[in-house]
Amino acid sequence: MVKGKDVATLANEALASKTSLPNIATLLDLIDESKTNSKNVHAAAAAVTHVYTHLLDRGDLLPREKGSFATSKKHTQAELKVAAWLRDHLDLCIDKLSSLISSDEPALQILSVDSLLILCRHGTANLHILQKNASEWAFENGPFIKIVNTLACTPPKNSHQIVNHLISLLNTWDDLRLYFYRNLGKLASSSPKLIDSTVVYEILSQIHSEQDLTGLNWVSANDSANKTLQGGKKRKQAAQFKLNKQTKNKLNEKKQSDDEQEEEDEEEEEIILPSQSKSVQRKAFTDCWLAFLKIRSLPQDVYKKVLLIMHKIIIPHMTQPTLLIDFLTDSYNAGGAISLLALNGLFTDYPDFYTKLYTLLDKQLLSVKYRSRFFRLLDLFLSSAYLPAYLVAAFAKRLSRLALVASPSGIVIVIPFVYNLMKRHPAIITIIHRDEKKEKDDSSVDEQEEIRKNVKADNFIMSENDPSKCRALESSLWELHTLSTHFLPSISSLATIFQEPFTKPVYDIEDFLDLSYDGFFELEASKAREAAEGPETPMAALAAASKSRE
Repeated sequence: MVKGKDVATLANEALASKTSLPNIATLLDLIDESKTNSKNVHAAAAAVTHVYTHLLDRGDLLPREKGSFATSKKHTQAELKVAAWLRDHLDLCIDKLSSLISSDEPALQILSVDSLLILCRHGTANLHILQKNASEWAFENGPFIKIVNTLACTPPKNSHQIVNHLISLLNTWDDLRLYFYRNLGKLASSSPKLIDSTVVYEILSQIHSEQDLTGLNWVSANDSANKTLQGGKKRKQAAQFKLNKQTKNKLNEKKQSDDEQEEEDEEEEEIILPSQSKSVQRKAFTDCWLAFLKIRSLPQDVYKKVLLIMHKIIIPHMTQPTLLIDFLTDSYNAGGAISLLALNGLFTDYPDFYTKLYTLLDKQLLSVKYRSRFFRLLDLFLSSAYLPAYLVAAFAKRLSRLALVASPSGIVIVIPFVYNLMKRHPAIITIIHRDEKKEKDDSSVDEQEEIRKNVKADNFIMSENDPSKCRALESSLWELHTLSTHFLPSISSLATIFQEPFTKPVYDIEDFLDLSYDGFFELEASKAREAAEGPETPMAALAAASKSRE
């Protein structure tokens, strides 16, 4: 404080007389957290924002360069110097407020964002005054771009509250959403290494699409009528600028009447503003996401999350979904879980699609987190009746081989999946059993020894990643016969379906995707109880198979 003066006095004096404008510099110094306490920071930030909103409304801040906007009168050299000083300190004010976004105090983070948005609104109104044409679209982007840059590059450690606050704003105000996309897209293109992709993804993934435009613009809303309808109840918009009670009581002044502006708005013809245009919003959305996806240093967890929402949140709202082909192709070629997730968005005209899909059937497939998601897609990709027999046989054989070393929850997916392949593609039924030159029937042979002999005599080349060269049609599904001796009765019973006539309908693979050890335990515990099941469920199918074998 200066000689006992509080922030309210400093602010009132700055507004009352031009000789007291240096009080603005004093207020800006008080915002510096390293020189004062948190209480003073809140008061100073609110006060300096209050001062500048009034200065902007009065038109005291002139354009930076002559000729930028038409003015109604010539200004003296002294007035131009004062206006230049005010603008320089407005820039300093914006920088000071944006630095508070990275503070550790959530209340201070939100105050900073709200203050910058208020300056954005009044700065836009000032542009209209200088332009003398309020019908033209304008948006004072300076304060808002600081919000975007700070949150995207140097977010606070405890960013949960401020991120949720910003998401609420973006989903309410169409113009903020539009310029958020534009600002973030430019930032991601020019300085991708500075982006905190985790926070940016959290925001991008929760913004509503262009189909949910509200028709509201932040810069044209009135401070006194800043209300929206949410959940059927009126409540004050969270973005409305709020001073703390003490400062607000001292700085409270009569608000200027907006009646004239409202009358002009009513007389204007209906014009679709850029922020209310679905095509403009969609283009900004597309440019922003493309710039974000080009960041090469995306963490693995963010990469996976993007692929998980790709087909639902991103692709449907792109101006040209084909622009994502490069990203999805690179993801598909990355291998592992990334490849599995890329299948959601990748188009099936990808060169050698099925060859690449075949290579994804590796040792980790039946134990990865996204196993269920992969099998849903694999079931879809192999459902066409026009696929060649060698291709379907290769998938059936490789899955059967992988099942030998899989957990019960993985095996129980493979067995009905292979059964369905054979029902849909009868041409591969011949690989169920193939007579060898010397058939042995020695029950004393150890199971592991039998597997080793079968692998050695098998014509199938497991290491071959080209399904046309793996010789699956020259092999047999002896692995499924081996599974009929599995230690778990539910698995061994289910595997016997290949020893019976193919009269059963195809299984609903969805029923088998989420079985766990708990499910198997429940099944085994229920065998002793009488159970009258309706339509065949995975539990009923396994139980029925198990009982029939007993």
